[in-house]
Amino acid sequence: MEAFSAFISDQSLNQQQIAFVHKIIHYIGLNGYMADVADLLQPPFDKPYIFGKRFDVRQQKEPIDTIQSITENAAKIAA
Repeated sequence: MEAFSAFISDQSLNQQQIAFVHKIIHYIGLNGYMADVADLLQPPFDKPYIFGKRFDVRQQKEPIDTIQSITENAAKIAA
């Protein structure tokens, strides 16, 4: 949650976008990380709209960077 807090507090996000980010947070909480950001295009993230349809290009960068940072951190801890 902390890793995504700045993005969530961004005033330009709507409720559906915030709910989507919470879905990402829940997934990472259960799995520890997201191995591939391409997972955002598959269930449970594809309904009712895929990631690319929920966020504009500018908004897509921050959550992707955050997901990759969490994954890199998890790999360092495991190594």
